[in-house]
Amino acid sequence: MDSLLQKLTITIPVYNEARYVVRTVESCIGQAGKIVLYDNCSTDGSSELCADLAKRYPEVTHIRHSENIGAFENFKIPVFECQTEYMALVGAHDILGPDYSIQILREMEKDPEIALAAGTIIPIDENEKHLKPVTRADWANETKDCSPLVRAGTAAVKLRKICLMYYGVYRTAKFREAWFDTPCLGYDRIMLLRTAVVGKLIYVPGATFYGRILDASRDSKTDRERRAKIIGHSRAKPLQKDNFLRNKVMIETILSQTHTLDDLSLALQYIHTIDKRYQRRRHYQKRRLIKIVASILLALLLAILAIH
Repeated sequence: MDSLLQKLTITIPVYNEARYVVRTVESCIGQAGKIVLYDNCSTDGSSELCADLAKRYPEVTHIRHSENIGAFENFKIPVFECQTEYMALVGAHDILGPDYSIQILREMEKDPEIALAAGTIIPIDENEKHLKPVTRADWANETKDCSPLVRAGTAAVKLRKICLMYYGVYRTAKFREAWFDTPCLGYDRIMLLRTAVVGKLIYVPGATFYGRILDASRDSKTDRERRAKIIGHSRAKPLQKDNFLRNKVMIETILSQTHTLDDLSLALQYIHTIDKRYQRRRHYQKRRLIKIVASILLALLLAILAIH
């Protein structure tokens, strides 16, 4: 194993992933010095599979919690327990492409200010069929040497609806510095913006991450309710089923990086986009649809007039 890989710990939060976890872990073998499975008291046989993987592969450690601590804590613990310079977050149903880690680490070693690196992200379904859209974060490389304001603002504008860039390779110290310690819906976007403030984000095209999209047919309301239920542990106060806190923190993160009137003007442009994309999406979609329909009707009318 390349000595550089010894600097990386791959962390995999697990809860009831019996169908996929073996495939996920096997894609990570040989890609890090340590692979730690954080088993959130699974009940579907995942625990037994994780224990077997730990026996088969010396670099794999299986940690099973005695009770379900909620998704948020199961993602937080790896960040603050990691003892290596780099750490990767991998979903227990996702897959790393060959040489994913080494390609990313070689780029991160070039600049200590890099906080997060992500590869090309290909969504897949339950049967590993490729889906769309593929995420190629060229914008990260284009803005990596810009100010924290531009990095965070660009991230807010460019991040896709399915935000799999959160599952990347982090410089551990910077990930901890960026940590936002309040669970909420849309937490991944908050963390990506805060990470862009504390360090650079980069895109490594040759590294491929396959992010599994489960229950793609699930409507947004049902999905919000599901996520609000699993993020916190059973004794936690229920989360709000809207994105108020996410949007508020995104805006506060951008405004925190303004130091001049020019900065403020630029920040307001980013905030306007957040308003359009995240807060009033349906309102703007309706306006856009009206414009499209009006354009079509106008074109038809002109065509009719031209005929006559």
